[in-house]
Amino acid sequence: MLFGALFSSYIVLRLGANPGMWPHGLMNIPIGTFNTMALIISSVTVVLAWSFLKLGNFKAYKKAQLVTLLCALGFISIK
Repeated sequence: MLFGALFSSYIVLRLGANPGMWPHGLMNIPIGTFNTMALIISSVTVVLAWSFLKLGNFKAYKKAQLVTLLCALGFISIK
């Protein structure tokens, strides 16, 4: 339902906009790709950190959390 509402809102706004008023060329594909990869990698490293913590491997836990933090800083620095 959420995505249906978001897509519907986008279509209504897009169709109701005056010609030439819709912004074009504002999306930067490499930066968007980096942000997407940072989010995916950070979600994987959070799960890895949790599993390392459950296993008692604190050294690997700290490394996974460090990677998560670096991904977060990279994401925030671009945003």
